[in-house]
Amino acid sequence: PGSKIMTMMMTTSSPPPSSSSSSVTTMIRRRVPNDHSCLFYALAYLCQDDDDHHNNNNGLDKAAAAAAPPPSPPLATQQLREMCAQTALADPDPVTRALFLGQPSVHRYAEWIRDPHSWGGETEIVMLAQHYGRQVVVVSCETLTTLVYHPDDNDNNNKTATEQVWILYTGQHYDPLVGVVPEAAAKAAAAAAANNNNDDVVDDDNMTGIGIRTSDEVRRFPATTTTTNDDRGVVNPQLQAAALDIARDHNRRAAQRAQQVRVPRLLCGGCGTICRDAADFQEHCLTSSHDDDFAYECQTVEVVLQEGDPELDE
Repeated sequence: PGSKIMTMMMTTSSPPPSSSSSSVTTMIRRRVPNDHSCLFYALAYLCQDDDDHHNNNNGLDKAAAAAAPPPSPPLATQQLREMCAQTALADPDPVTRALFLGQPSVHRYAEWIRDPHSWGGETEIVMLAQHYGRQVVVVSCETLTTLVYHPDDNDNNNKTATEQVWILYTGQHYDPLVGVVPEAAAKAAAAAAANNNNDDVVDDDNMTGIGIRTSDEVRRFPATTTTTNDDRGVVNPQLQAAALDIARDHNRRAAQRAQQVRVPRLLCGGCGTICRDAADFQEHCLTSSHDDDFAYECQTVEVVLQEGDPELDE
């Protein structure tokens, strides 16, 4: 998989005014690699400057590089893993910290988080929020809720952050959510509609916003002002509505994929007809007209069928 690119975009009902990030009400889902470091990649993409993401444009000019999907930053993810390890190792109360981390010791945690096959989670979100000094809003596909992590929760004072970033959590994977400036929102809507009508799309693990340049996206928003650490659900209601619609769309597609069955078929090399098996292909060759140079060739392809399709019962 990986050949299909799709935009997961939702908008709120009210049209966005044309101004700064505070006017953005359209969000899209940027896809990052599903390589156990998705949390680190997602937050690096949202919190670091563009130069950190496009310092290697593979020969593309600036316009092409801006339109291209963000490159994989293994160095950034390694650095963030090391930051989490050093944060734990520097804790003045390592015993309590180890209990909080669910590890026998902070040294064991450091060893674990440095392993590129270890997944980051809530503990790492807290440390990354503190590292970047930004609120992190996690949109859960499992519960269809949002939860705000503050950069200074441990200090019992969450008023210092001025910016906020959003990530989507599917239950197994994290992806960054970005806003789209009003001028590009129409293009985002058109791209999303075109792809959402494609029922044949069964794998969206490498999706990115089609046609939406990085220069047209908003990665950071004004921070939410709260009064207590328990006030974790207060976010911009328009952004929340758009983000939860993306989560619902993910769930819909996941349910659709769960009902899909891949079956082998034969594709006629002469006319492109899909045949059920060798006997069906032979009958097709005898009863259908082809060009004189037709060599009775076919190739095996996979066809996606929904459960309940009569063809599955034949």
